[in-house]
Amino acid sequence: MLACKEKSCAKKRGSWISLLERRLAGRKFPEGLRAKPLAALECLFAGAGGLPFLLHVMPVSMRVAEFDEAGKRKTNYEAKEGNDAISKLDPSKPVWVVVHGRENSEDSSQIAALTRNLQNLDVQVVTIDWEGGAKDGIGLGGQKWIEQVGIWASRQLQAAGFKGEQINVIGHSWGSYVSYEIGAHIPGGVRTLVGLDPAEDAPILGGGIYKGFNDPNFKFSDVAGNSYTIYSSNLGSPDRAKTAEYSFEIKAKEGYEQERLLGTGLQNMAHDYWSGGIIADTRDDIVDALREHGFAASLFSELMLRNKLNPNDPTASIFSTANMQSDRDEVRKQEGFEGVFFVDPSLTTNDIGTEKGKNVWVATTFGFSAKDRLGNDILNPRTL
Repeated sequence: MLACKEKSCAKKRGSWISLLERRLAGRKFPEGLRAKPLAALECLFAGAGGLPFLLHVMPVSMRVAEFDEAGKRKTNYEAKEGNDAISKLDPSKPVWVVVHGRENSEDSSQIAALTRNLQNLDVQVVTIDWEGGAKDGIGLGGQKWIEQVGIWASRQLQAAGFKGEQINVIGHSWGSYVSYEIGAHIPGGVRTLVGLDPAEDAPILGGGIYKGFNDPNFKFSDVAGNSYTIYSSNLGSPDRAKTAEYSFEIKAKEGYEQERLLGTGLQNMAHDYWSGGIIADTRDDIVDALREHGFAASLFSELMLRNKLNPNDPTASIFSTANMQSDRDEVRKQEGFEGVFFVDPSLTTNDIGTEKGKNVWVATTFGFSAKDRLGNDILNPRTL
């Protein structure tokens, strides 16, 4: 499936649409989703009556996510039966849509783990992969695709027969805003939206392109019946996180990275990216932000895993798929964040995805503090 940035071209549009359709010919699409190529072109003309000389297309896909007994994602979308077969989507049942962020893909390890833990709860899951757009351009230029990917995904979900009340979206970083756009372009919005460390903008690095960053009225809560966000790093936006109905903050234990081997490679990455002229404290701040940007994803993934292993877990049960879709207030709404996760980060080895076998810092050991709907304290100590 392809999605391209929409732009009206007065001349030669039909021929370029035909070219795009020819590029799509023969592509395989998953059962349960109907492929509707989005006739979206970006054209430039050289003088009056000239020919378009730029066709900018960006691949995007939506795939059903299921895993085998070994925890490996199934990829044979042509299998009709047997263990390799992938179920067709049922629009009469809820669907959960997982959207990755900048510089990631649906197969990035933390996104893959989150998807697996979610699907293990016996819910329908699809992933949106817009890796080409999320890495497009210099700096933050890939923002230009956020809205269009959201529009495309909303159309595909509706074409598959889903109504907004059956759609639940989960996005990390820029994926939070793709999720917002999905809700914004479905009548009545989606049922549930979860934003995991919604990204902060940085115009100095080429940002300011996505309109949501410049909209003073932007609210996650406007496009979903229930909306949740988890803010985890300086790469995230606390202000936009707080526009959800329920927002939560991660506070990591001070000095955690000094207590264990530093094997993530982030230090070297930050050193290579920033010349030796920048002071060490600033480099450390960048490293911390890069590491902790993923904490919201690993923590939410852990919540899904705990719901599978122990549905009565006092913290995880608040974030069960049933509760997140319900109208029941599990925590009291208040000014600022509704609750805080106190995290003791740990260094672990990815067991799935493109970074399989590599070490990564995760936020899977945590305590939780909030107030219940009656105003009583919810204090759950750190648990493994």
